Amino acid sequence: MADENRPPEPSRPLPVLSPSQRVFLDEILRELGCAPDPHANPGLQLGKRKDPPPRNAYVLLSSITLGLNTSRSNRGAFHQLIDAAKFTPRGADAFWNMRRILAYGCLAATDKENFQALPARERGPHHAQIFSKILQTCRYELSPVVHFLHADFARNPAPWSALVSRVILSIITLARLRFPQFGRAAQEARTQDTNTFKSHLRVFLPNPDTDYFVPPIESTSKARRGLTHPQLRLLIMPWRDRVHFPPLVFREHDSPAELSQDAQNILAQIAINKYEPSSKRFPSFCYPDGKWDPEQYQANLFRNVAIVRGLRLLLITRVDALGVAKNAIPSGCIAAIHSIYEVTPELVAYIVVQLRLSLSSLPEWKDRESPNYSLSDLYRKVLAAFDDTSNPNLPDWSQETLNWLTSQVFCKVEDPRAAPPEDDPDESEDEAVVQRKRRAEESG
Repeated sequence: MADENRPPEPSRPLPVLSPSQRVFLDEILRELGCAPDPHANPGLQLGKRKDPPPRNAYVLLSSITLGLNTSRSNRGAFHQLIDAAKFTPRGADAFWNMRRILAYGCLAATDKENFQALPARERGPHHAQIFSKILQTCRYELSPVVHFLHADFARNPAPWSALVSRVILSIITLARLRFPQFGRAAQEARTQDTNTFKSHLRVFLPNPDTDYFVPPIESTSKARRGLTHPQLRLLIMPWRDRVHFPPLVFREHDSPAELSQDAQNILAQIAINKYEPSSKRFPSFCYPDGKWDPEQYQANLFRNVAIVRGLRLLLITRVDALGVAKNAIPSGCIAAIHSIYEVTPELVAYIVVQLRLSLSSLPEWKDRESPNYSLSDLYRKVLAAFDDTSNPNLPDWSQETLNWLTSQVFCKVEDPRAAPPEDDPDESEDEAVVQRKRRAEESG
């Protein structure tokens, strides 16, 4: 197995950095507690240093000296890298290996020969793809800077090792001593999200103003969750089992409906801890009530309002997660930080797992709820559904589902990075455009 902790010896010259990338490298090195690199910044004097400037001073330096646009974010290059790491579980791979992502992502860009020689079990292309995806969320082009630190490891190992340690914590003692600056960014983000979903179970209530759980569930407690709760267990079950029960109602029952024999058998299995929901089938909350089709599992899949609210809870706002999408998003929300303006299969998979976890009695994120129920399998099952084109009755199901979810979460919010269409009909009304065209025609 390849050594994930140590990048390979460089066999090629160090990547050449642009002036702006040198500024970014200088900031990253300072944040990591390392001296700026004289190879990247020729002529830089490394004498006795004064205290480093404030956290975002290099953003201001970049904007003034290099003409960079900082209006969309005041977070510097280093903290954008940390934000990119936090994006990993949310939008790339919820069960990541950050060492491989960083090392193999750099290797794919700077040493293709050694990258292609990696054993298949290392999943080099998968990790390189994630590397590219998470770095694309940064406001600045930071990939060459990370490539530089990786390639420079043999000569100067401290910066790369420090970067890896900041992104993922390999020294567990530091975590126990509560040094947040050394925390693993991706794991902290996922843990924070799990806590958020655990405390926002109201996303499952059809009408949050009038519906409620019976018995009540404390927002941060794992008690009364899981299969022991009469309402949550129906959300956890696949529809194959849930169809045997009366319709789910989120309020007190004056006269509980009579249960079928199949429903009584399931409850008897739950009572003696013998029932486990199948990991081969989606939880019932993945479908709108009564919309599951046993002959076409993709029909109406992921169209439940709980998934829409879960996406809004993660990406847009905690305050108004139960509301409807608006044509603008808050500047400090996760969608803005990570430049997310559309729903992807990875986001849906992450939300489904977080929602499923919030219903369970597990106190924190785990790969498995039980020996026979794998949350990582559920994650991959969601992704597989979006890749499944076998149903001729639903040929465009994947894109139609993603488009619908995007409209429900973002409404008409546009990606500010997108170029305007070439055939913009409004240009005919723009006096500057009209005059430029006229001059061009006259000079022609």
